Amino acid sequence: MNSKLILLATVITVATSTNAQNFGGKVGEKMNAKIQGTAGPSKKQLEEAAADSSSTFLDSKEVLKDARGISGIYYSASVISAHTKGDNPMTNKPYEKIVKKFLVNYDETNFTISLNTQYAYETSNNTKWVKAATWTSVTSPKKLGPEISIKAGGLYLSHKDYDNRKYQYAKGYGVKEDLQGNYVQGDAKIGNFNNAEILEIEPGILLIGDLGIGKDGGSSSLEIKKKYEEVIVLYKADKADVAAKYTREYAWDKINEFWKKYKVASDEIEASSTELAKPIAGKIKDEPSNADLRKAVEDRMTQYKWGETLEYVYIVTEWKNEYKKIGVNQLNTLVSRSLQVQVVTKKGDKCRATMMIISQENISTTGSVQENFGGQPIKASGNGPTNDIDCKRAYEHKK
Repeated sequence: MNSKLILLATVITVATSTNAQNFGGKVGEKMNAKIQGTAGPSKKQLEEAAADSSSTFLDSKEVLKDARGISGIYYSASVISAHTKGDNPMTNKPYEKIVKKFLVNYDETNFTISLNTQYAYETSNNTKWVKAATWTSVTSPKKLGPEISIKAGGLYLSHKDYDNRKYQYAKGYGVKEDLQGNYVQGDAKIGNFNNAEILEIEPGILLIGDLGIGKDGGSSSLEIKKKYEEVIVLYKADKADVAAKYTREYAWDKINEFWKKYKVASDEIEASSTELAKPIAGKIKDEPSNADLRKAVEDRMTQYKWGETLEYVYIVTEWKNEYKKIGVNQLNTLVSRSLQVQVVTKKGDKCRATMMIISQENISTTGSVQENFGGQPIKASGNGPTNDIDCKRAYEHKK
């Protein structure tokens, strides 16, 4: 790869002679100053970027209809390097294309976004073909992730096609620790779309990059991201003034704001979709008392420091005997039995529901399959509250 591209300033906006693509000015002024001390793209690369931005080839291609109005023509505030699927026979490396203009299509049925350059439509020569970059939903069901992110105010997709690696951009700088354990600027980094997610942060503005934010004080904290890591900003023509606001710091503040809303939306959707298991009908053989169930569950909660208050617990299955092969002769032996219980807890104003296992050991000798559980204590196992639940429905089975 051209060494200048590796160090290219992350955001170079190229003005052209046509008004429709003349997106220098505010976008360029805000974005060009992001990385100081790095080499910019070559004159040839700038000329390619200008030509790509002013090309009308994509204007005649099909634009999908979607309810959010995401699909359409976008321009990148950064120069992006895209590589062909086929290789140059002289170098055995793909051809490099400098791109700034994209036709973005959002398929809302399959929850997929594709970024098409003018080179995405090549049909016969793979040394001219740059495959479209695509992202889709990774959640199960597929619609869950998009539903949460839309509720948070945008569309977030994280599952990317392997060939997204063909798209590269200047990612800013890595970080390293100095002798005092402080994070300081490291080497310049190249990012690619295979290690990036895509986010509609507001109408007509898409962000592409490693959009996760780590804990405060870490190498991927908001503070570090705002100092050193770039994201790609794509914008529709009528959003050029809005895109001009997206400095590195502003972009990360917006991303951080999105994640806060995403957490709230995720909790709300999870709570609204969580259902309690049905209590088992009637009484079961050797049914533990409610007091014994509560004690077993509360002991487990205390041991693992759940920080929750147990509201109630009830049985949802019958006992199931558990056998093991024991001894040199591998004799079948009844060792214990277990049943499942539904547990409802609360912390503050949040209600939570989880399934737990209640087990009881059998007093037995090797090779015995006789039940001899009398007097044995019951124990609870489980990793903690797993689902928020609407408090209006959390008490539907409480007696």
